[in-house]
Amino acid sequence: MTWDSKTVLVTGGTGYLGQYLCKYLEGKCYKIIAFGRDPHKHEQMQRDMPYVRPFVGDVRDQQRLTMAMEEADLCVHAAAMKSVPMCEYNPADAHSINAQGTLNVLNAARKFSVPTVFISTDKAVEPVNLYGKTKALAEHITLAYNSYGSLFSVVRY
Repeated sequence: MTWDSKTVLVTGGTGYLGQYLCKYLEGKCYKIIAFGRDPHKHEQMQRDMPYVRPFVGDVRDQQRLTMAMEEADLCVHAAAMKSVPMCEYNPADAHSINAQGTLNVLNAARKFSVPTVFISTDKAVEPVNLYGKTKALAEHITLAYNSYGSLFSVVRY
């Protein structure tokens, strides 16, 4: 696959992994869209990576996510609540971001037939904490969505 004419949407684009992916993709594709909920991180990214198109949004917001997905040829889903202690202290948010947010990404991707790579974690293997459990659930949801067509894959970071 050639990337030079592709638009890549990176959910969690302002996070550590998302920013790394945006840097890696520089010059390899037509457009990079960084989807993230922190406008201050978007501003910093614009100084460091002016080639990235900022898109402020949250994976829990289906409408905003669908708007971002409409432009994409490929989606890398890296958005997540990744802090083990924060997930334990905020279980409803851990679920709504990691599991429901992934479902929202998949629904938007399916609407526009956008192949999507979900970035999971090694903590999803025999999970012992809420972070691992929400990511394991998101993995299962992602792979189950392939019954609608082979658009979705999972990798573990």
